[in-house]
Amino acid sequence: MAFPKKKSRKIIVNKQAYRWMTNDDGPSVTLSVSPESGHGSKLFARFDYDLNVPQSDRFQQAITPFVTRWVILYALTQGYTPSERGKDMKLGDLSRKIMEELTGAKMTARLLQMLSKRLSANPPDPETADDVKAMITDTRHLLDHGEWFIGFENLLSNLDEIDFKLSAQEIELLKAIGAKGNSNWRKDFPWIENLQMGQQAPKS
Repeated sequence: MAFPKKKSRKIIVNKQAYRWMTNDDGPSVTLSVSPESGHGSKLFARFDYDLNVPQSDRFQQAITPFVTRWVILYALTQGYTPSERGKDMKLGDLSRKIMEELTGAKMTARLLQMLSKRLSANPPDPETADDVKAMITDTRHLLDHGEWFIGFENLLSNLDEIDFKLSAQEIELLKAIGAKGNSNWRKDFPWIENLQMGQQAPKS
């Protein structure tokens, strides 16, 4: 049975249309997702939900389209098959996983904002500026589709290909974002500090 349109919202993930809605029972909130047609398997995820205790480890965000998209993408990696009937999936409590994901996404968005502001305040040569603007656009597109870490990795690799140096603050933010994606920058991106202003890449 399809979710009632007045009580649910539509979202498209990987060209598949879904409807989603939430049920807040106080100590937790449940996210329910179903193919828009109403046929196929449903998906359920629970979040410990506490907006009133900032120090709490419990989920402190509203259930947004970004959260819903991430849950669907995560479920697909866990074997969710929305087209098959009778195979509803219950993911349990995803509070910690999504908080880590949201933090990484927010930090990536902050980095893009910093780069955009610097392009406006102190623009490089036109060709470099166009390259960086294209990188920012591509990364935002992936960010909007729940793929913030892929966007971050692409951005980092592309920055290494052009002559655009980063501030010390931006470098530290890059390292922090990498850590949120369980990446060791010294191992995975050992050249990251060569991007810092005042640093020169080692001669090959």
